[in-house]
Amino acid sequence: MAMGHALGPMGWDRMSSTIPLIRRWPFTHMVSSLEDMGINSGRLLTRNNIPEWQYGDAEEMVPIFDFLRGFECGARAIGSEEFGLLLAKRFGVSEFGSYGAAITASKTVFEAMRTACQLASKEATTARYWLIPQSDGYNFCRKQLFVTPETDHGLRQLEQYSLELMVNIVRLGAGPDWQPTTVFLSTLRNRFPTKQRQFNPEATRYESPHSAIFVPAAVLGLPIRKKAPDSRFCDMSMLEASRVDEDICDAVMEFLRSSLLIDSRNLTTLATVAEAAGMSKRTLQRRLAQKGSSVHRLYDEVKYRKAMELIDDPAIKIADIAASTGYEHSQHFINAFRRWTGLTPGQYRKTATVETGH
Repeated sequence: MAMGHALGPMGWDRMSSTIPLIRRWPFTHMVSSLEDMGINSGRLLTRNNIPEWQYGDAEEMVPIFDFLRGFECGARAIGSEEFGLLLAKRFGVSEFGSYGAAITASKTVFEAMRTACQLASKEATTARYWLIPQSDGYNFCRKQLFVTPETDHGLRQLEQYSLELMVNIVRLGAGPDWQPTTVFLSTLRNRFPTKQRQFNPEATRYESPHSAIFVPAAVLGLPIRKKAPDSRFCDMSMLEASRVDEDICDAVMEFLRSSLLIDSRNLTTLATVAEAAGMSKRTLQRRLAQKGSSVHRLYDEVKYRKAMELIDDPAIKIADIAASTGYEHSQHFINAFRRWTGLTPGQYRKTATVETGH
């Protein structure tokens, strides 16, 4: 089997200017797991000022810092430093949204690993996976690009979670009992859970520049054991076309769109966006200004696009569109719509009716 060259981590230099985001579905998994463990997730999130990102389209992007804080709070709530590991063990790769669907559609273990590497930045904008050839196999590597002291606890949980995901990808062909013979961890030995170690201590190397598991050559060509795909995640076009990891304006708009969906009454401010981005307000303002934009301008664009999605459906009342786009009063929405289009919503609908003949 021809396995080609090493698949390296692409686009690392872009991450300093963007907002860290992750697909919504891991957050949903986290919340459902907490509930199954007897934890009132709504109360836990509210108490720790974490938005309830579990609601909405699983493929939407949400701030990764809220996900990391959720990991930290979840670990505290269940009294275990292994919350990330427990979460990863509860869900199969096929349940990992479009990302998981793409991986499980692979023919071999090597192809599944390669797909995971190619699409990782579309799944979480600060994650990079890559393959390094060895004499008798490949190192399946991972690195988290955005690291701050404030998120250290959550990042340790994320490392457990991600490494178990990597192992589970190999197990798609190698079987449920497969374990890596060598594991590389970026964390210190005393910072990894000790009650139930995720991997054999004798096979684990600490303080590595990145996390990795070794996958022997004998495993790489094994066929993936097919399961019926989840029809909700069979269309890969949105995942593959996503470019939120490349542009600060795109990333901020994705965050603002998710904020609007979760609570249209939420008044998203420069401060809330900067917090989600892990930047100071001044830094965020400067980076957006370099692109000729601002949080206010991007939020206005998000509201405009949402309004245009709804306005063509005559069954939706203007007042409901106003509420869905974050306007408490219909007149404020009408004023904004006139600014966007030069017409009131009513005039726009009449024009559209004339043009279409319906």
